Amino acid sequence: MGELLTSIRRMIRRQQAHLILTLDEVDHLLRRSGDDLLYKLLRIDEDQSETGTLSLILISQEQILDFLETAVISRIGGSHHLKLHGYTYDGLIEIVKQRAELGLKNGSFSHSTLQLIAEAAEPSGDARQVIEILEGAAKCAEEEGRTHLNDSDVQRTASNIPSQFHEPQLESLPLHACLMLIGICRRLKKEESVTSGEIEKLYHVVCEEFEEKPKGYTTLWKYTKKASDSGIIFTRTDHIGEGRGRTQHITIPHMLPKDLEEKILPIINKLKRK
Repeated sequence: MGELLTSIRRMIRRQQAHLILTLDEVDHLLRRSGDDLLYKLLRIDEDQSETGTLSLILISQEQILDFLETAVISRIGGSHHLKLHGYTYDGLIEIVKQRAELGLKNGSFSHSTLQLIAEAAEPSGDARQVIEILEGAAKCAEEEGRTHLNDSDVQRTASNIPSQFHEPQLESLPLHACLMLIGICRRLKKEESVTSGEIEKLYHVVCEEFEEKPKGYTTLWKYTKKASDSGIIFTRTDHIGEGRGRTQHITIPHMLPKDLEEKILPIINKLKRK
């Protein structure tokens, strides 16, 4: 490592250049080797009286100040850091759209399928995750001899990626929240999404099936929000035309609807026996 630092110093001085060095995922380096390398890099032009010749950009998904000694923090500057937030749904849809257009054949995917991919990755805000889901969905379609991606390709792939949703969360849901989810699952086995206006009708049908008196709209809205906050469903609000009208679309991007339905039905039966 000493020879490498010497070579960098010589190159900078010979070319009278200013080197901007970017270290990505630097937290892995710090865990493995400590901060000695950073300290030496920060002192690379210490014997010069002129303007500094090296600028360091450190990228990490973790708070790296916790890994650094006081001397290194002092040289870097404790306040010289910028926190970048994860991508929003809008950012993720742009990323997956660009990658799909570059990597897949025209006509092999629909915009709604790309939306589902972005929805699956939205809780993490991770661009790599949205690309991974797109790749996995394409492989699913290819393995089945199809030339077009569908929602189930996305859901099967996303189910193998860590998400905000954890199955034990289903056990804490009240009976009527489970009944509402059954209605959503059944519709999403046939459709790409279900609107908030349709949920109430679907819920009433399931209540009749299980001989339960339906709850009111306000309670149903609370159940929808709780399911969304828990990552069980994803909600997206779209504007209608040029007016102020809005409609809410609900999807299940991280799991096949039939698999979620199979997990909820035993919970309903258990709750009805109480």
